[in-house]
Amino acid sequence: DDDDDEEEEEDSSGKEHEDGDLVEQVREEIYAYEKSNETKKKNLSIVVNREELIYLLKCLYVHKTTVREDILTIGMVGYPNVGKSSTINSLLQYKKVSVSSTPGKTKHFQTIFLEKDLLLCDCPGLVFPSFVSTKDELIVNGILPIDQMRDYIAPINLISFFLIPRTVLSYVYNIMLPLPKEGEDEKRPPTAVEFCATYACKYSVLIVFLIK
Repeated sequence: DDDDDEEEEEDSSGKEHEDGDLVEQVREEIYAYEKSNETKKKNLSIVVNREELIYLLKCLYVHKTTVREDILTIGMVGYPNVGKSSTINSLLQYKKVSVSSTPGKTKHFQTIFLEKDLLLCDCPGLVFPSFVSTKDELIVNGILPIDQMRDYIAPINLISFFLIPRTVLSYVYNIMLPLPKEGEDEKRPPTAVEFCATYACKYSVLIVFLIK
């Protein structure tokens, strides 16, 4: 019995040592991230399981101010459709909050107790296009839902002008994009109108352009 107790104590101390190392590693990553130059910020690359994440949430912010006395409140904040609600469901080990592959599924602020002293907050995705990105970039990157798009020209121009070369667009969509006209830059990317018109003709789709 004494031997069993000693083994349990050793296992427990070993686990605490591993957890302590993990907390210290995450703290160092966060510190380096916060101190790094804005243009050189890197993603945190530490992968943890459910138990380790709960432990980290409790340890990393143990000395922080709490919203409610004796209750640690953790908020899930970020762009739409990056996994905030999925993370909460994983921590709870059952589906408590709804998730979807379409951005904007979470529309209301929700609070869920993971433990009696640990409160999780699920927030709708936050988008600040005025200073983090343009609306066109948010659409192209899947952050804003495409069914809310009112102007298709600008996002497609972004793709054809800056992101995907002419040859790749032609190959992927199996279309022959029109070449630049005489006097134009031979390396000019295709415009959104050229791309859409060529694609529509390829699949016999009637299109009408209104020129004001």
